[in-house]
Amino acid sequence: MMHPKRVLLVFQQRPPIMDYLEKSFNDLGIEVIKFYSNDNTWFDRYIINRLNKQLHNLRILPKTKNLFQNHPLAHRNYLSAKLRKAYEETQPDLVLAIRGMDIGQDVLAHISCPKLGWWVEPETHIHEAVAEAAVVGAADAMTGQGIVAFVILRGGVEHANGEELIKELKGHVAKEIGAIARPRQIVVVAELPNPRCGKIMRRLLKDVAENRAVGDSTTLADPNVMKLISEGLKSTKDED
Repeated sequence: MMHPKRVLLVFQQRPPIMDYLEKSFNDLGIEVIKFYSNDNTWFDRYIINRLNKQLHNLRILPKTKNLFQNHPLAHRNYLSAKLRKAYEETQPDLVLAIRGMDIGQDVLAHISCPKLGWWVEPETHIHEAVAEAAVVGAADAMTGQGIVAFVILRGGVEHANGEELIKELKGHVAKEIGAIARPRQIVVVAELPNPRCGKIMRRLLKDVAENRAVGDSTTLADPNVMKLISEGLKSTKDED
């Protein structure tokens, strides 16, 4: 890729690295445009989220489902449309996401410039075998940091041919994003660490991926899930 002249930075919350990145790009003579992806509509905040939460708690709706997933004001659809508009207006040479966000596949296809950041988790998620996924970075002696993905398979997917499926998922990510994003490990789990609010606790997954003692898990709906995930990680192979 040629030296970019304009970079679109996408982020959900303003992390400390944001100011450093902006200054570093500016020092190189690269224009920085920022897209704040945590903005959502009152309809999503007060209607969609609350209604979905109640339905999840009552077990009327599976946690992987969103009753309003096709509504234009739903968080994912709303931000996808805003990002597409920002991309068309600014025409950046590079799109760089600092924090993960779920973007519609039609928008990803529309962005023709190089893209880095959030792609691993959504691309793993859209594979037909995957119902839900969470991706974390873990310390790696060779590369500095490696990608570890935890996935829940859809019902009816055969687990017996697990190694072949994991190889297929890694190949899927590498094909759609590039070899740099190929996960070091993919762990098939029955459940992800969801607290009662429904948000995946990735810090606990990072603890497991880096073989550390798992932090406070008392807020999880099922505290025992971390033990099962840890056992599943130990039984999988690292990327050769």
